[in-house]
Amino acid sequence: MDVQPRKVFVSGSSYIVTLPKKWLEENNVKAGDIVYIEVGKNSIRIFPSLSKVSEKEGVISGVKKADTLIRKVISYYLAGYTSIRVKVPPEIRKAVYEAVEMLIGAEVIEDYVNELKIVIFHSERRFKPEELLDKMFSVTQSMHEDLSKCMEEFDENLCVSILDREKEVDRLYFLILRQLKMALSYQDVASMINLKPREILGYRIVVKNVERVADHLTTMAEEMLRQRRGCEFYQISEEVRRSFRIAMNSFFKRDENLAEELFELTRDLKAKLRVFEVSDAKEALLKKTISDALSRIVGYSEDVAEIVLNLSVE
Repeated sequence: MDVQPRKVFVSGSSYIVTLPKKWLEENNVKAGDIVYIEVGKNSIRIFPSLSKVSEKEGVISGVKKADTLIRKVISYYLAGYTSIRVKVPPEIRKAVYEAVEMLIGAEVIEDYVNELKIVIFHSERRFKPEELLDKMFSVTQSMHEDLSKCMEEFDENLCVSILDREKEVDRLYFLILRQLKMALSYQDVASMINLKPREILGYRIVVKNVERVADHLTTMAEEMLRQRRGCEFYQISEEVRRSFRIAMNSFFKRDENLAEELFELTRDLKAKLRVFEVSDAKEALLKKTISDALSRIVGYSEDVAEIVLNLSVE
């Protein structure tokens, strides 16, 4: 962060502070334009209008590994770039398409031997984070419901469908992160999605928790696919699913009572998950994998409930 001292001038009954020329040029702000001011108790933040910011094009070059390239493309997407020019050797160009498949609104519109151009068509005005988070949560709940069914009676096709749905959760996750980052940079975006800075931080944690829940559901499905069998965790799995649903409902409704109810439920759940019997090594591995994953989901439920309680305090 570049901190610059600025002198306060008086003009009539108004106090005036000049803005740095470099900042004005970088954000395409001219005399007569509107900027947004967020007034805090001990600080003031100034934001440009999103409509005044010219399209941002990023350039990725010098990358030699496919995994690194995918991470780079995602980073530029999250940073709010509207286009990305990728200069890569032919042997890893496939990674560009793999990255684009993971990002909602991204398309490859130019494709040459050593250079590709990605354009992001998504508009921050089209969806609100709450709508996207609700969809993300619904997909995760459907994954968990089907996972419980597979525990009761193993179904290979159902397990595979859980793995497929995890990709959709990731796509929504990246899109929400992009919106939250834009809201931190442009006050009109924050106003448009109706989130205050402290709420944006809470959203960031909750969204990450939902994404991690989907990851653990995938881990359990993969282990059942590998061993081609379920286990007797159906009942407790459904209790864990219910606890996460209560936690998320408390967040959507900003309901402290639901959050407190969640903490009552998780005390018993954690005790149940610590005790399980095994008859052979394979069964032990499956049960250990599922027990650990369900325990993590219980922990994420508690994290969400804590966010609700934190947001209730002004």
